[in-house]
Amino acid sequence: GGSVYARFHDLPFPARADDPAIARLRAELHAQGDGAAAAALDAEIGEGWSVARIDAEFATLADSAARHDTSIVLNEFGALGFCADRQSRLTWLAAVRRAAERHGFGWAVWELDQGFGLMGDRRDAASVDLDMLDALTG
Repeated sequence: GGSVYARFHDLPFPARADDPAIARLRAELHAQGDGAAAAALDAEIGEGWSVARIDAEFATLADSAARHDTSIVLNEFGALGFCADRQSRLTWLAAVRRAAERHGFGWAVWELDQGFGLMGDRRDAASVDLDMLDALTG
């Protein structure tokens, strides 16, 4: 709630600093006088958000886990429906899941029918979003 990240919305994935959607959000944040959120956006997007970046970050984590003889489990890595468009969410889920598996990490998705939207209603098995399921199972 109080985090600057809570003020982000409509984020594309993958994205670069010069992405039009990022430029729109940056301008909106500045227009609202929210320099802290705009600075956080620039810091996060500055390196680019891409499949390659996820893999590089996970390679670093895997190296650290190996040095410390420990395991890695991602307990949540979804993208909220109000923060990103559907295709970006699908691409993000698939990219993170593949990178986690490539580096030997366990993973879990904890939520079904709220902001992460793996299904429309947990009481209705027919409401499972098959594209989301495919992104998670490949």
